[in-house]
Amino acid sequence: MKLEWMETHRSLIEKMIRCGNIYAYTFHKQRNFGTESMFSVSQIQTLEYIIETEESDEKMSDMARRLGVSKATLIFWTRRIRFRRNILNWWRI
Repeated sequence: MKLEWMETHRSLIEKMIRCGNIYAYTFHKQRNFGTESMFSVSQIQTLEYIIETEESDEKMSDMARRLGVSKATLIFWTRRIRFRRNILNWWRI
């Protein structure tokens, strides 16, 4: 059964679904990205946001909302990133 409303946009919708699925698959997969430590794309995005906003007094709950994750997830990632503190120094170079 084909959906009439999607008939003209079927190719675009399929590409969007495929892109979303690929991103979801790789979002939490950890890689070393040329460093000694393993990070996922989501952890790198969190690290970038923390570095970008470190001068502000933004609450963790606001950061989590802006990143689209739960507060518990943000705290977990932050602890993991702090554990691998040598990467923070490398990132700022």
